[in-house]
Amino acid sequence: MQNIQPGTYYVTATLPGYLNPLSQVSSADLSSTDAAAQARVAKVLSPISISGTESAHTEVRLERGAAVSGTVYYDDGSPAVNVQISVQSPVSSTANTAPWTSRSNGFTFGQLPPRTDDYGRYRITGLPTGDFVVVAAATLQEPGFGGFEREQQSSTLTVYAPKSVRAVDAKVFPLKAGAEVNGVDILIPLAAFHTVSGVAESSDGHTLNAGYLTLTDDKDKTHSFHSSLQSDGSFRFLYVPEGSYTLAISGAAMTEPISSGRGRTTVVQSYGNASQSVLVQSGDLSNVVLQVSPATSH
Repeated sequence: MQNIQPGTYYVTATLPGYLNPLSQVSSADLSSTDAAAQARVAKVLSPISISGTESAHTEVRLERGAAVSGTVYYDDGSPAVNVQISVQSPVSSTANTAPWTSRSNGFTFGQLPPRTDDYGRYRITGLPTGDFVVVAAATLQEPGFGGFEREQQSSTLTVYAPKSVRAVDAKVFPLKAGAEVNGVDILIPLAAFHTVSGVAESSDGHTLNAGYLTLTDDKDKTHSFHSSLQSDGSFRFLYVPEGSYTLAISGAAMTEPISSGRGRTTVVQSYGNASQSVLVQSGDLSNVVLQVSPATSH
C-alpha cells in the first residue's frame, strides 16, 4: 500500500474459513482513544504507525475458525431449499426481554447470509469458540385475506436446531476453535404451526377497521407475532405454535374513506388499548373476538 498518510493504522485481512478480526472487537473500542481500549484492539488486530515517508512492515495472522454443517428439511421429508441459516448466541430460559445477538457467521461485509442448497444442506465457517445455537429462517408465501388486502403475503418461519419453535427451547452446541461440527440437522415441523384469526370490535358491537395487533408468547416474551387490522375488521397470525399467548391491540379506530383522496381515511372514533389471553392448541384457532372500549370521539 502506497501514499499512506502519517498516523496509526490497523491492518486486517479476511479469508473464508478464518475468523474475521473485525468481528472480534467492538466498534466502541475501535474508535476509542482510551489506552485500555486500544490495547484490547491491538491483541486482535495488527497496529502499525507511520510518522513520515519511511517504509513500514507488518504481518497479519489469521486463526482458523470452526464450522457447522447439516441439513434442513420439512416434516414430510422434503428438503428445505433456500432457507437462511444463522448461528446465534444462546438465550437463557429465564430471559424474557432481550433479543438474541447474532454471532459471527464467517461471511464478510457485503455478503449475504448463507442459505441451504437444493438438497437443504448448509455449511457455515469461520465461527469463534463458544456456545451457540443454529437457526433456520424459511420464507413462505401465503394468500392475502380480508377486505381489499388480498395480495399474496410472505411469512418468515423460524426454527432452532434440532426442531424447537422457541428460542428458550433451542439446543445449545459447544464450539471449539477449528472444530468441524457435522450433522446439525433442523426439522421444520409445519404441522406444529397454526393460524390464529378473528375480528376486533368495540364493546358496543361496532367492527373496527384500523389498529396494530401483537400476539406475544407467554413462555418467551421475545417470541411475538404482528399484524394490522384489515378494512373488514379481521386479523390473522400465521405459523403460531401451540401455547399460551397474549393478544393486544393499539391504535384501534373506526375510519372512513376521504372522498378527495384515493386510499386516504379519516378517524371517526378512536379506541383505547386492549388485550386478552389466547390459548393455541391442536389446530387452527379462528373466530377470536377482541373487544376494545371507546377512548375519545372526533
